[in-house]
Amino acid sequence: MNQTYLIIGIALVIISIILSVIFNRKGKGLQENGLPFALEILLENLGGIENIESVDSSRSKVSFKLKDNEKINIEKINELGASGIVETSSGVSLIFGDISQTICDLVKVKL
Repeated sequence: MNQTYLIIGIALVIISIILSVIFNRKGKGLQENGLPFALEILLENLGGIENIESVDSSRSKVSFKLKDNEKINIEKINELGASGIVETSSGVSLIFGDISQTICDLVKVKL
């Protein structure tokens, strides 16, 4: 009988730990849109929505075709968590990992 209580107790502790990890990871520091930052801040540092001609994404990268590259604020974009930034003659590619597709989808809605 004591073994039964011990097994049930261990099982409850394991379940509690698993649930705690799941709920703590979900939404940790996320904005309403699922991003760890406000989309408007990213857009502002890309020169505003009016500076974006088009947007596309791959698995870990979001690419912006811009009207004027001079309006980009690389330092501020880096502070948002971009792990890589590549400027091209026609725009910029930002490596944001798993959230790249979400960024792309949200920007397309605004274009």
